[in-house]
Amino acid sequence: MSTGNRPIRWLLGLLSNKVLWLVIGLGLIFVLILQPAYFKESGEQDNRPPAITWLTNLQRISLDRFHLVWLPADDDATPQPEIRYDVGLVDSGFCVVTAPRFSAQGEVELDIALPSDLPQVPFVGFSVRSVDLQGASSGYGPCRWSLRSPQRVAIDLPRRPIRLAAGRPEPVIDCRSDGQGSIWCLGQGEIGHLDDTLWSVFPLPTPLAVDDWVPIDNTDAIVQSGVTLLHLNRVAGNHLFFLSSDNEPFDRQSGAIRIGRESAFLVTRGYLSEFTGGRLELSGPPMALRLPASCLRLLQVGYEGDLAFALCRSTDQNLLFTGQLERRIITWQEPHPIQGNRIDGITGTERNGMAGAAWESGVQLVSWQDGERSIDSLEETTGASPPRIAVGGSIQHPVVLAEQDGRFWSFSEDTWHPLPDRQGQFDWHGMAVPQESCLVGTPRGVYAISPSQTLLIEAGSAERILTHPLDLLAVRGQDARHYLAYLPEPRSLFSSRDGWDWHPHPLGGPPFALISLAISPSGGIYLSGWYQENEPDPPRPRVIKLGEEQFDLTPSFSPEGPPHNPPLLAADGLGRIYALADGAITWRHSSAESWAQPYPLGGEAHQVVGLASGILVTGTRQGAVTLWRCQENDCFRLHTPDTLRSPPTAAFARQDGFCLGVESAGLWCKDPEERWIPITFPPDTAARHLLAPGDRWAILDGLPIASDGRWLVAIRRGEEGFLAEVLSNGEARLIGQGMHWGQGEVLLRHVEGTVYALESQGPFRLPLREERFSLPGMLY
Repeated sequence: MSTGNRPIRWLLGLLSNKVLWLVIGLGLIFVLILQPAYFKESGEQDNRPPAITWLTNLQRISLDRFHLVWLPADDDATPQPEIRYDVGLVDSGFCVVTAPRFSAQGEVELDIALPSDLPQVPFVGFSVRSVDLQGASSGYGPCRWSLRSPQRVAIDLPRRPIRLAAGRPEPVIDCRSDGQGSIWCLGQGEIGHLDDTLWSVFPLPTPLAVDDWVPIDNTDAIVQSGVTLLHLNRVAGNHLFFLSSDNEPFDRQSGAIRIGRESAFLVTRGYLSEFTGGRLELSGPPMALRLPASCLRLLQVGYEGDLAFALCRSTDQNLLFTGQLERRIITWQEPHPIQGNRIDGITGTERNGMAGAAWESGVQLVSWQDGERSIDSLEETTGASPPRIAVGGSIQHPVVLAEQDGRFWSFSEDTWHPLPDRQGQFDWHGMAVPQESCLVGTPRGVYAISPSQTLLIEAGSAERILTHPLDLLAVRGQDARHYLAYLPEPRSLFSSRDGWDWHPHPLGGPPFALISLAISPSGGIYLSGWYQENEPDPPRPRVIKLGEEQFDLTPSFSPEGPPHNPPLLAADGLGRIYALADGAITWRHSSAESWAQPYPLGGEAHQVVGLASGILVTGTRQGAVTLWRCQENDCFRLHTPDTLRSPPTAAFARQDGFCLGVESAGLWCKDPEERWIPITFPPDTAARHLLAPGDRWAILDGLPIASDGRWLVAIRRGEEGFLAEVLSNGEARLIGQGMHWGQGEVLLRHVEGTVYALESQGPFRLPLREERFSLPGMLY
């Protein structure tokens, strides 16, 4: 049998196999179906949009400028260089982009300047989406948020009080009990806790419009502003959260019941929520607190000591429930009807106590004792402002005060007693209480907080807890430290080298009204002012040296003896102490025993600044601005720049010269090059913050921060404070706003990316990079 045709016969047989043709046919169909996705040239067919893009880095360059970096997107048809990236901007805590604001073609990073129409919120969020050539996109990716301006972190000093608005009919302050015998107070841009005689103060992010705030206990409080939730902890500091869609803002004046570490019950729109670690978790209706079915809507929850309470709305009246909190379980007693919509003060136990509430035209005091109840209403108030009531002390020795329009009543022996008005204050057992005081009740008594002092009012006495300083005196010492003292009667000076750790220097003897102070290179502390006790009328000006003993070093400026007013003091880098009073100047070395013969300058002095050698004196004479430079008794007058038509807003030493702040103009510095440094702001910044040359603004302090000529300057316009960096060409950019610069000197110190400065009533630090804040479940 021939074998030469076997391959041909095998091939013909294979071709006649139906199964083989079926496989080949299915393969061709499979190839035709998938060819557009797997066997096409670039751009020929586009069946899917680019992948979601992740924003990997967000850096704040300045107040309104940010740098964004994102991951490149992959697409099945569009090459990466041709993919368009849209950047969306959000001004809330919700990651919802309504329209793109910025775009980049093929790039994966972008510098962004915020638009002028963006609301003035303390934070801003960004999200990126990728778009192919066909206009297809998978949508925006996750958002990332950044603070718009640096956060002020307060530096705690003993008796640093919360800021009060002096001179107003009422202090701009809202104080509430922490439930454990102390109080929290919300002031102007800050919130503080008063524990015995020590304030702990937290500055709030600016701008932050507070919708509501709730003390939780003596370490924690929360502040709510829109979708922003700020958790304050006296140990761990501030944590900023954004309320996500499953978190409901809590009702105004809701109160809180602490139930565990970082956990509390709050009221949110009539229902109960649980605050845990920065989140508000909805827990359900009032029954979640085991409240009876008669509590149809929850208005307020809270506690005072061991007494828990809840204010509810029933069908036709408000009901006050009292109970005992034990391991998150509360046993409620029979309710008490009450007219007000908020409990303003409560004391006692669930079986024996009293509570006060106010409404539009009066106040009401509810007392209960072993099932017996009494209600005492005061409805004689007909003023324009709503009345208020404070209930404090123990049930055995309660303190009850009511007020409206500056008129006060106390409650005792089952009767309301009017307290007589004595020139804007009322008398409580020999202690004058200012009528503008904010009243808040605690188990210790009723605190009365006014711009000048804090009093603790008890049933039969009153005690001054604190005297609030009115101003802050601060100087740069020649020993490279900063010194400050609260006025008018400091009990201690505080000094710091790095702006963080402050060392106290106690003042002995009777209260001393401090006017000026100077620090020698060796650290010697010299004070001028007068003693407040055991002095003739008028008191005698003094210059003293602080130490183990306070030496009287008051110089004589005339044959008659001491000056009429306390001298202005300054020290130079060579250890000489200068005193300026009554239009004359004298000096002494820190180791000398007497002062030199006074040298008359004439005119009125405003500032005296210690230099490396000698001092600078600014003032006026016959209506003209004068500048003097003195070294010992050798004084000569300096030429003033044409722009200096009024006394300088600031004067400070630098290296071998000095600088002056000129209103609405900039800095004038006299050194070997005698340079004049004008300051200009970009037009959009100047227009937004009214810092153009024609507007009124003032430089309060300046600080060189780099060898390339960059400066840090503190600026005030009206009541607003700004911090700006000035480049060597004179152009400036704002790096912080919302400061509260005092009327006195503002001290700046720049250490490793952090600015240490002083506000009107205390020091703070301002991190200029690596700001951290929290989102639910994440920490950036």
